[in-house]
Amino acid sequence: MSRVLQWFWNGYLAFFIFLAARDVHSLFAPQAPEHVYWDILRAFDPFFWLPYTLTSLRVAVNAFHVLPLVFYIDRRCVGPFFFWKILFFLRMALDITGHPYEAQFLASLYQQDPGLSAGFLASAVIIYGPSWWACFRYAFIRGTEVRSKR
Repeated sequence: MSRVLQWFWNGYLAFFIFLAARDVHSLFAPQAPEHVYWDILRAFDPFFWLPYTLTSLRVAVNAFHVLPLVFYIDRRCVGPFFFWKILFFLRMALDITGHPYEAQFLASLYQQDPGLSAGFLASAVIIYGPSWWACFRYAFIRGTEVRSKR
């Protein structure tokens, strides 16, 4: 990996850690809008546990996915391949289903301005895309890539 690429990945790692910490804070801090959303949902919806569980799992899996990102950047092989593959698919499934607060925000934004909502969705993909790509490569391509570098 070139020096510039190494700097990019290290900067992105710091940014991703910030995003994961922000998600954890938003889920548990009483002042956060997401926390208020869950309080209201809990008060009026008897089936709140399913979206809340999906969101909690998404936050936990994204926080844990800092590790494969670090391992990818440092070119380390840690743990069995199968574990990281399952974790990657779990993360992708939870990233699709574990955003009910953001989905409501996106739906209301779409009603106001469809172009802005498309930009919001594209920016989310751009922000999280490098971590998905790195974790995919770590889970599925890391064995041949790491061995060839040694």
